Amino acid sequence: MKILYQGSNEKNTMIQRISAILLTMNFLDKLEKKYSFLAISNITFYLIIAQGIGFLLITFSPETANLFSFTGSQILAGEWWRSITYLMEPLTTNVLFLAFAMYLYYLYGIALERLWGSFHYTVYVFISLVASVLFSILFPTIPVTNVSLFTSLFLAFAFRFPDFTLMIFFVLPVKVKWIAAVSWIITGASFIIGSTGEKVLILFSLANFFFFFGDELIVIFKNIFQKQSSGVRSVVIKKKPNHVCEVCKKNEIDNPDMGIRYCNECIPESCYCEEHVQNHPHKSTGK
Repeated sequence: MKILYQGSNEKNTMIQRISAILLTMNFLDKLEKKYSFLAISNITFYLIIAQGIGFLLITFSPETANLFSFTGSQILAGEWWRSITYLMEPLTTNVLFLAFAMYLYYLYGIALERLWGSFHYTVYVFISLVASVLFSILFPTIPVTNVSLFTSLFLAFAFRFPDFTLMIFFVLPVKVKWIAAVSWIITGASFIIGSTGEKVLILFSLANFFFFFGDELIVIFKNIFQKQSSGVRSVVIKKKPNHVCEVCKKNEIDNPDMGIRYCNECIPESCYCEEHVQNHPHKSTGK
């Protein structure tokens, strides 16, 4: 007798998420076989050094600040080097806050590079750089900064290590998933109320995040939708059970820990609990 097992939603969701991860990683693995020489090991370190150099230049020569951002019109005018020097723009001019921010981003980058490998991590950063240039060409009057790159690094870290705890002001422990949740809320609000250019900028800023985690996000939202739909259906039909043992009439609502099995030797295929799945009269034969 062939026994079919009805797995739990949580296990099914986990399997789907793992499959989504493998799908993206397999594609990148194929790229890595051909272009592994393009990987930049410890790229976060170079980003931090660039920030430090930018901070020093602005401190001793404030007029250099106009070198650390760009617009599409400047790129189209031949100032292509701005698409690189914009990485040097410091996130803040306060030396203490900058040092703390760079420490955190170095932590994020190192963790992601160790998790993915240098090539995958380089691709993540490279997608952000390319997206910035493409956006600037589409909207040549809107300035582009490096904030989107560092934001996407944080969101990727929070997605992969949601329970990592940060000490806010060195005294208040907060898990990064809650900080990321606030960031997503602000981003969503900005997308809703923003202009067309701002909407496109947000999408381009998160291009690398969606490329790496898009399949997983689809699985997560699909699962949330299914749970909500299941809840609505349960209310409408007054919690009518979906799985009822043909012998003892146990169901998953009255018995949440009930082991659900299906026998395909019965016609039609029928549900049984763990106690009766091996010992029951088949509907087709009457055994």
